Amino acid sequence: MRFVPVKSIEQQSLLCVHRLREGIKADRTACINRIRGLLLEFGLAVATGVRALQMTLDDILEDASNELNAVARMTLARAQSRWRELDEHLAWRDTRLAAHAADNQAVQRAAQLMGVDPVTASAAVATGATSSSSRAAHSSAPGSAWYPNSTPAAARATWARSPNAGMPTCARC
Repeated sequence: MRFVPVKSIEQQSLLCVHRLREGIKADRTACINRIRGLLLEFGLAVATGVRALQMTLDDILEDASNELNAVARMTLARAQSRWRELDEHLAWRDTRLAAHAADNQAVQRAAQLMGVDPVTASAAVATGATSSSSRAAHSSAPGSAWYPNSTPAAARATWARSPNAGMPTCARC
């Protein structure tokens, strides 16, 4: 059984912000994909990427020559406003996390040691991943201490010893 250290109120509060931020990111992605899919149903393809959709959506909604009727335009405009609202929520959380990172030495130290941005460092500090008992704290190389024997050679050796080593695999695997 793996025991987890008790988190402080500050850590729990930060985890709240991080979890909501991840949920908002997922909602934002879903909203963008929904808008893109609805446009495709009307034969309106937009280049890949958030910026491309952001730059062309207003023009699409205002263009009277496309096949969008009034109901579709209003619906897409509402979806666009939801997208902007989610962007504002995400920006608010990023501002809170940046302010916390500027004031917290542990977050600054984690960002420097791990070589990550303040948001990621804040999440690491909040989860306790940077504590002295954590394997990740013993190495600054990405992924080098997350799993024992995490080198490709060690992985091949482990696979060769496993009971599934002789099993045939399909071309996709």
